Parts: sequence; C-alpha cells; structure tokens
Amino acid sequence: MKDNSVCRIVNFKYVYVHLCDIFDKLSHFYAIPVLSSVIYLGTVITFISYYNFYKFYVTKNSLNPSHDICDTLWLFIVASAIITLITTVNSIKKEISIIPDNLHWLLNLCSMSEDMENALMDFSYDLLSRKINFTAYGIIPLDGSLLFSILGSSITNLVIFLQFQL
Repeated sequence: MKDNSVCRIVNFKYVYVHLCDIFDKLSHFYAIPVLSSVIYLGTVITFISYYNFYKFYVTKNSLNPSHDICDTLWLFIVASAIITLITTVNSIKKEISIIPDNLHWLLNLCSMSEDMENALMDFSYDLLSRKINFTAYGIIPLDGSLLFSILGSSITNLVIFLQFQL
C-alpha cells in the first residue's frame, strides 16, 4: 500500500513536470502570434478610442448613429478578446498555485511514512522551483499587468493625438 501511494506521487510529479515541458513548447510555438495579436489589439483599441473621442468631444457631431454604435461595439469586441486572454491566464495561474498549498497542507496535517513524506517533499521542491509565467517571448507578460499596459499606452497616445490634433 505504501509503495503504491509513493508510486502515485512520483507519477503525479512526472505528469506535472511533463505538462510544464509541454507548456514551454506551446508557449514558444505560439509566441509570435500572441505577440502580434497583442500589438494589433492594442493599436486597434487606441485608434478606435481616438476616433470615437474625437468625433464625440472635439467635433461635437455625429454623422451616423448606427456607424457610431458599430464603432463602439467593435471597441468592446476587441477589448473583450484581451480581457478573455488575461482572465484565462489568471485563472490558470490561480489553479496552479493551489497545488503547492494543498501539498503543504497535506504534509503539515497528516502523519505518513518517511518514504511518502520524502516523495511529497521532493514534489514540493519541484513545484516551488518551477515558476510558470505566461509571456510572449518574455517580452509581454500575459497577466493583469498587460491590461494596464495597454490601457496606459492607449491613454498616452490618445492624449498625444488630441494635443496635436492628428
């Protein structure tokens, strides 16, 4: 029974390490499309925001209300793509962070054999030494800071565009 439990822990550790390796390969494979998509979406958000802001507040007239609704709807669709990406990445990171917490809770509260405790400690060491970060080539972190970066750069560019009335 004890050997079976230790074997399961070692297998679970192997699966976790293997999944991390697969994640690294997928991250490298999709880095260019994710990087270009984030840049594209940030640019589109900036220009649609500028167009809507300029049309409503600077010229103070709206030529076609249905066109205005489409522009605003397109802005929300583009923003929802980024928000979906960020929400998914944050939920995955949250789920991954639960594993070490549960493992240490198990180690602290349960009495177990020395072999099982050593296997769990070894697995804990691997969990804590492997940090999973979602980035595009290490350039753009795909977490909550991405939303603030896009928002900050969009607002900065919007102010520059309006200041020079481009």
